[in-house]
Amino acid sequence: MKSVLKIAVFFTIVLVTSQSKIYAQSGVSLDRVAQLRDGAVAVDVPASFFIRFNNDYPGDVHGFSLAFRFYLSNNGELANGAFTPMTHNIINTQDWTSFFTLLPVVTQNYSTNGFASDTVGIRGVESFLLSSPSGFSSLAGGGLPIGFNDVVLNLETTPLSAHIGDSLCIDSSYYAPANAWHWHLEGNIRFEDLPWSGPHCFEIVEKCCVGIRGNVDLSSGEEVDISDLVMLVDFIFTGGFEPYCPTESDLTVDGEVDISDLVELVSFIFTNGPPPLPYPK
Repeated sequence: MKSVLKIAVFFTIVLVTSQSKIYAQSGVSLDRVAQLRDGAVAVDVPASFFIRFNNDYPGDVHGFSLAFRFYLSNNGELANGAFTPMTHNIINTQDWTSFFTLLPVVTQNYSTNGFASDTVGIRGVESFLLSSPSGFSSLAGGGLPIGFNDVVLNLETTPLSAHIGDSLCIDSSYYAPANAWHWHLEGNIRFEDLPWSGPHCFEIVEKCCVGIRGNVDLSSGEEVDISDLVMLVDFIFTGGFEPYCPTESDLTVDGEVDISDLVELVSFIFTNGPPPLPYPK
């Protein structure tokens, strides 16, 4: 048992997040979505959408105003669709928000009640009195530098069981009150037709018993790997989050998620033990 714990603790350092790459293009794109299930979003499982900025234009971005919205669709937008309210988080990789000093980078909720559609805007303006940054490490303002290419925003929501079979969609939206979707580059170049990779829609499916046992973290490719071991150790020994689908975590099929399932998982991953039992057909 000590060897099991040592292995599990070691691999907590190398937790691999279950994410699916979508796009990475010029301008603004949906980079990836965490917790997809074979390309779909599962009910009651938070789905995280990561937004990327790629400035391959011939100038620094001095200002921007963008917005994004979630909505449900069934061959058309559902006006009465419901999901958990959108949450959002600015990801300040490379300290990029410090480049915008006149109007610092902020988000604005337009509607985040989980009904019909949820919309959040993000904008920033740098001080035009300061010189452009000389690389990603500059803290003097100057806007988003040429060559910046990174994830900057995380949006999250959770589909509900009432909408299994429908689709959860994410798309661009105007930033009010100016009704703008743009980047403003040095030299007074304004891109109001800034590329966006969407809209993107994902079918809503059941969360349990749609893949294989042992896929504790519900990774999109149905892999059984180190990340599942880490999540199970966290739940059993440190009071971490309960697995989203206990049925898929019950490798021994005894109705409980406990250390016996952890032993089975370690055996399968590290010692060529028997594969997880399939679901009854």
